[in-house]
Amino acid sequence: MGIFNHLRAFFSRGTTSFNSLELQIFRETMKLLDPTSADRMQRRIDQINLVQRLGGGEQVNSYQMIKGKPALDRSTSLPTSCGESILAVFKVMRERNLLVSGKIWLVDGMLFSLEFDKPTEHLVDDASLTVLVELN
Repeated sequence: MGIFNHLRAFFSRGTTSFNSLELQIFRETMKLLDPTSADRMQRRIDQINLVQRLGGGEQVNSYQMIKGKPALDRSTSLPTSCGESILAVFKVMRERNLLVSGKIWLVDGMLFSLEFDKPTEHLVDDASLTVLVELN
């Protein structure tokens, strides 16, 4: 990302991309999707250039911003019903210990947010985590 995108994300109280934990959750989810849906989800992730984390990473909202406005590329939507829906539920574990659990939310079939049951800022760079995902 260019310096302008980094500055925009900073002033929008966000970052320009997902962190390693969030990407790990998405990778495990895409393994369960059919190839077309997995490709659409990856393209959506690649388009997102504003990620806002609330409550220490307890809620993660994502946007593709073009000229300062949210953009929706319908070619990246997944086949779901209209409105808000849960794509998958997940658990983040270290050995046999559950650390956090959560949900991946879609809006009109488009990846929009991750919702955790606890803050995740302390887990971001932990390489010893296992992510278990179940499609909804």
